[in-house]
Amino acid sequence: MQEAVKIPGDNVILDARPKCGANIRCAGSELAAGTEVPRAGQEMGARQIGLAAAAGVNRIRLHRKVRIVVLATGNELGSAGDALKVG
Repeated sequence: MQEAVKIPGDNVILDARPKCGANIRCAGSELAAGTEVPRAGQEMGARQIGLAAAAGVNRIRLHRKVRIVVLATGNELGSAGDALKVG
């Protein structure tokens, strides 16, 4: 741990020899067994990607978010409160 070192110049001196296996966590140890990482349909951001990596997931199938545009042209638009036209 950085608190247990001295840094004279470009060197690092450990105050004590680390115990074998100390400060090492197994992949996925941050989560309970059976937790979906990430759950299906969840929007992916840096946090979700980091959590998946911590759990040992190295591939994720993603789909780009769908974007839809409605372009209305012509005279079918009316003001609020106007009666609807036939057709």
